[in-house]
Amino acid sequence: MKQEVEELANVVRAIGDKQKIPSTQVKLNDKVYKNLTSTEAVLFYTNPTQGVIVGLAADSAISTTKSEYGHNNDSTIANAFQHALWNAISVASGAGSEFTRLFTNAHEYGIPDNFNDIAALNRTKMDLFHNGVGRYQGSLCYSEHRVAEAIKRIKERANNGGLIYLE
Repeated sequence: MKQEVEELANVVRAIGDKQKIPSTQVKLNDKVYKNLTSTEAVLFYTNPTQGVIVGLAADSAISTTKSEYGHNNDSTIANAFQHALWNAISVASGAGSEFTRLFTNAHEYGIPDNFNDIAALNRTKMDLFHNGVGRYQGSLCYSEHRVAEAIKRIKERANNGGLIYLE
């Protein structure tokens, strides 16, 4: 995991250096984007089109998860579903697998509480695993109804034991 954090930090540094982004320009106030980690904000600012896709996918994944499960609590099948769905919708909607990976990893690595103890670290590993499942499933969606297909694929994985969870 340390190698992934360092890789992400290097990518963000390179983007920041290339774009010469003043920290005051990385302030976003929109409902979907107000809770970005600083790394997510840099990625969003330097790739706004892809950032909007990933942000809207997150919003869609949250609402779909709450509709399907009634909640999205950590360490549950609902949270596993939400992470996989967020990534699948992001990729299927055109954000690209690599940008989606960078952004969703930045989300996990940007929350300090994710590394407080073994339980938090296990939740983070679970989230990263499901992010990967979602990106893969999203990359398999080629029809004109890619997002609906991505949602269907993640639902099938959830219903058939293809997602793991702690509780």
